[in-house]
Amino acid sequence: MQRIANMWERVSELSPLAWPDNVSAVAEREYRVDGQEMPVMVITLEQPVALKGVAATSIVLAYGGYLAADMGDAPLKAVLDATGLGAADRQAEGYWMREAAREASSGYTRVRAFSVIATDSGAVLAGCMTSEVRSAD
Repeated sequence: MQRIANMWERVSELSPLAWPDNVSAVAEREYRVDGQEMPVMVITLEQPVALKGVAATSIVLAYGGYLAADMGDAPLKAVLDATGLGAADRQAEGYWMREAAREASSGYTRVRAFSVIATDSGAVLAGCMTSEVRSAD
């Protein structure tokens, strides 16, 4: 996922002439997840990249700190197996998440988690998110 974060940083900060060779387009898009709209920025790749052995055709960045790869029409089970998420990590219909790290700091706790989301269109998103929880004072 660090490679994806680095690519997003280059694409968001540089002109299209300086984008990595594998990036063909960047556009706003909406995925639907359990009927809910999820607006995102999508980086479309010229050639798929392998993430844990599964090909990804697009990189997705959603508001709120969610960074993922669109695994296209890869079977959900293959993506879950590749990410190591399973039945114990299922949070809701079509949504799996496991906390990866937790950092406590003055006034808040930062939580990093891995996730897999099955979209209404059949695409599978595999990614990570970071959230901050304010501590009660």
